[in-house]
Amino acid sequence: MRSPDRERFVCNASLRAIAERLSELQLTTEVMSVEEILAGIRDGEVDVGIVRCPPGADGLESRLLRLESQGVLLRDDHPLAARSEVAIADLAEESVLLHPREANPGHYDAGVGLFTDHGLKPRIELRSMTFDLAQAPVAEGRAIAIVGDSTRTGLPAGLAWIELSPPTALEVRLVARSLNRPVGCANAVGLTRPLCIRE
Repeated sequence: MRSPDRERFVCNASLRAIAERLSELQLTTEVMSVEEILAGIRDGEVDVGIVRCPPGADGLESRLLRLESQGVLLRDDHPLAARSEVAIADLAEESVLLHPREANPGHYDAGVGLFTDHGLKPRIELRSMTFDLAQAPVAEGRAIAIVGDSTRTGLPAGLAWIELSPPTALEVRLVARSLNRPVGCANAVGLTRPLCIRE
């Protein structure tokens, strides 16, 4: 199973549940762009991927795993860190950390859309696809990030996660081939309905 960016944390509960119910499966995770995941699924190198805001694609299907609440990740000494929630309008003057669009167009567009839907043009600071648990650009005060609730797991000291207002959630989906799936993969896809949660 392959997943980009933070999905390996987003879906820990789902992966544990699948592993417990289907002990014959071997689960592995790897940080990849959405296009790499989809190409891997199409050519059989990847059985299942976990993707935020995946595109529709011929020959593939997706099942909702989770609607993940979004919030603002910022330094704990940032003026907005003392709030219980933050409106997008409050972020108008901030640099927003976001991966390059080609890494996950749907997620990138959803992140930018949070601003443009409020008549704002975000100042984007691009980050690499490298898995950065330290959240370096945010910790250094260069940017804030709009991230899922799962980011709070293992949040480095000095950072805070504040829920967006109004509450916003993005889809996290399990993606697999529509046909000719390995048996274990088909079983895992079949288990997604009871695993779907919103946090």
